[in-house]
Amino acid sequence: VYIAGLNLKQEIEDIQARGFTSIIITLDTEQMPAMIRQIAMHWQGPYPEIMAADTVKPKYLMESNLGPIAECVTTYITDSTSDSEALKQLTEETLDTKVAGYDGVYVYDSVILIAMAKQLQVDHKLSFSEAMKAITGQGFKVTQDDFTQISALFKKHGALSFDGLSGNMQFNSKGENLGAKLKLYPMTQSRKNCISP
Repeated sequence: VYIAGLNLKQEIEDIQARGFTSIIITLDTEQMPAMIRQIAMHWQGPYPEIMAADTVKPKYLMESNLGPIAECVTTYITDSTSDSEALKQLTEETLDTKVAGYDGVYVYDSVILIAMAKQLQVDHKLSFSEAMKAITGQGFKVTQDDFTQISALFKKHGALSFDGLSGNMQFNSKGENLGAKLKLYPMTQSRKNCISP
């Protein structure tokens, strides 16, 4: 869709009415400023925190003349657990894409983990949560290449530890990836037009 040509008044009013204080946006570079301008046009009062994903470079947003809402825009880049060139090259070759950060790697690893957990759920009559914990715990190391034999490996070793393209994946009790990191880049230091944290 062409966001600049849409009227998102109702959608933005609905978001604000639900009490949200932050919005995460993942759009391509050309669409991001138009979406932020739509929020600025229809939001009443201090603006929410707007997190623009690594699909757009901070410099591009800074040059887009967004007005006062720019104070509330933060760009973020997912940061791999390893900054090695080998990981970057492997990521780009495996996913056949160039990435600004590592969002694609986390998504890829998540899809593999979900597929493995679903397989264990079916084969071993586990809940999905139990299956996910069995793959992301402390145990025999597995990678995406082990997908076809995940049930046999689980049966043999009991506990597994998943090493994906983003590194070792383990989750805390809230389901947050302990190895995932974000680098945040606020567009300005002033926050006078933003909802207070």
